[in-house]
Amino acid sequence: MTDRSMPPSRLKYLLVSLLLTLMVSACSLQAQASDQENLQSTLQTTRQASGAADLETVSATNTPAPCLDEQGAIKEVFIPSDTLDEEIEAKVYLPPCYAHDTDKQFPVLYMLHGQTSQDDQWVRIGLLSKMDELLSEGKVKPFLIVLPNEVRSNIEGFDSTYGDAIVNDVIPFIDKNFRTCDERVCRAIGGLSRGGNWAIHLGFEHPELFTAVGAHSAPLFYGEMLNVTRAAADPQKVDLLPVIYIDVGNKDADLEDVIYFLTTIKNLPVQYQFNEFMGFHDEEYWSAHVSDYLKFYSSQLAFPQ
Repeated sequence: MTDRSMPPSRLKYLLVSLLLTLMVSACSLQAQASDQENLQSTLQTTRQASGAADLETVSATNTPAPCLDEQGAIKEVFIPSDTLDEEIEAKVYLPPCYAHDTDKQFPVLYMLHGQTSQDDQWVRIGLLSKMDELLSEGKVKPFLIVLPNEVRSNIEGFDSTYGDAIVNDVIPFIDKNFRTCDERVCRAIGGLSRGGNWAIHLGFEHPELFTAVGAHSAPLFYGEMLNVTRAAADPQKVDLLPVIYIDVGNKDADLEDVIYFLTTIKNLPVQYQFNEFMGFHDEEYWSAHVSDYLKFYSSQLAFPQ
């Protein structure tokens, strides 16, 4: 009978071969697992990067575009007035980007026109266009300008209720319907000729309302100096008296009256600036100095952050 058993050397060879095969297979499986893990990690990183990019895109999309307006807007309003028992027409200048900066409040300047003129007089002589120009040059800060109309401008000042209507009707309406800073330090009033008379009258009658007053070629109402001196002697008003800007042309027919007003307030506890320029009592004179006026008001008004 033939012996078919495998020689020991042969058996040893097969066992070694089998062991090597198993080791190679195990290494291959481990490499595949590592490759799979690396692939998953790469995919996750890619997804995260993609997600971050998407978030950046969304964020950029939701960021409001910067306002590039260079001109303000003029809004016509009709203000109910119980004081006058009729509406007061007014023009309201809104500085560039007023509609864009919806969380921002603005100071207000009230500018009054002259006798027999209307609320477009300041527009005609270039106040609002000069405001746009000075804003673009960074020479003033943005504020609203209100131009209320006085229909019966031939009535003597102390017989007219127009000034009361400014205080009781116009100012509350503007503060309610526009984004204004309604503090005294954020409000100024000025005017030319008769409008300047009203500005002085209201500034001394209601110093709690205005931080600055502009009297441009204003001869003052008859008897107004008594109102001025009385306010300056009132302990409840004297500390609130506004800063006064006075200017007049050297050939103005009312120059003597303006100088008398200036001489009077020099002896009162009133801060003031005075300029005597070349010119007459006319729109050419006021138009030549609207830049001076706007810079003065901007320097006196407070601007909320």
